[in-house]
Amino acid sequence: MSVDTKAIEGRRTIKFNCINCLKGDLNRVQAAHDAGTLHTVGNWSAGQILQHCAMLAGFALDGFPDKAPFVVKLFFMLFAKRRALQDRPMNSGYTLPKQAAFMLPQDDVTFEQGMGAMRAVVARLDAGERMDKPSPIFGTLAHEQWMGMMLRHSAMHHSFITLD
Repeated sequence: MSVDTKAIEGRRTIKFNCINCLKGDLNRVQAAHDAGTLHTVGNWSAGQILQHCAMLAGFALDGFPDKAPFVVKLFFMLFAKRRALQDRPMNSGYTLPKQAAFMLPQDDVTFEQGMGAMRAVVARLDAGERMDKPSPIFGTLAHEQWMGMMLRHSAMHHSFITLD
């Protein structure tokens, strides 16, 4: 049974201002996992959350496998791009459309797989790779815009991971 993630309680309040903030939280999440105190609220496991966050950043680095229909892209470019790029927390509770199913994590992904994927993406960014591939719904974004969106997206999803 799916949980309404817009109204869920028990989430952490977090914000990632930089990649080092994200790396610090990854370390805290790993420590909680190792200590056996890691839990999630919502619909996904920690492995799924981490894999999903890594997927967005990976697509921004390597390119998305699919493009949105022109009408959908036009709508997002006109009405949602400015909001998505603002420095404010992302809202939760969205269901991805069927065309974006490639963004969903695997049902059986382990914590280790999700954490490995996230750490691999962070290592690529630390090595200087740039997120410069077009978004299927927002079009061309600068690396800095992608970074901001990736950090806000990750913070929103990481808020569903509890550490104690």
